Amino acid sequence: MLSNTVLIIVITVLILYLIYYSEEKITESPKNIMDSGFMYYECNENLENLNVIQKQNIIKEKVLSNLPADYVFLDYYYYIKGCSLSTFHRDVTSGQKYLNTKYPTYTVILYEYNGDFLSLCPNSHNQFPFIHSKPVNISGKSNTVVIFNSDILHAGMINNIGINRKVLQFKVAHKDDLDVFKELNNVKLEKTTDCKINRQIENILRFLSLHFSWLINGISYPLMQKKYENNYIQEIIPISFYNNIK
Repeated sequence: MLSNTVLIIVITVLILYLIYYSEEKITESPKNIMDSGFMYYECNENLENLNVIQKQNIIKEKVLSNLPADYVFLDYYYYIKGCSLSTFHRDVTSGQKYLNTKYPTYTVILYEYNGDFLSLCPNSHNQFPFIHSKPVNISGKSNTVVIFNSDILHAGMINNIGINRKVLQFKVAHKDDLDVFKELNNVKLEKTTDCKINRQIENILRFLSLHFSWLINGISYPLMQKKYENNYIQEIIPISFYNNIK
């Protein structure tokens, strides 16, 4: 009798947990990036036919105006065409938690298409290793810019437009922490990826990465920071998406 009661309690808690962590659409950006660790806006400038540096220069002033003083863009960009990294993760190659920087670091992404962009867990940059904020989704028009604390748990939304998905990523850090980012300086990486993963498998991996983020980002994160020779565990990690893998 007791075992049945315990089983019912466990199942009820599990169902409530899954309901609570179901993704929701959001329609409005936080007015201040310090509120939830992220914000986004639609760039009204014409970015068509511009190169990466020209695009960066156009969004730079707006981005930096929403951050505290003395932040700068790193000499770095990562341009991805095609599939998204749809599993939940923190930016372990640039986050304050993982690099022990004095100040928070930020990731800036320019989305060059109409549609679904990013899922993230607000305030999760202050929640280690377990999170208690549920993910929200950001969708919008082409040239939307998303700014978020690099320690936030986030994931690219599942790509439904194939090769037409174009994402340009930058990194922003405080000037007093620039020595920490020597490996990212002068990194200018462009990748075109195929979306060959089975959709059901992708959904399962996405689900597991959210609910077991404490394991992936709290214990296993060194496997996502550096490529090791003959490491079979890394074969199942989408490490090729990370900026230190060329």
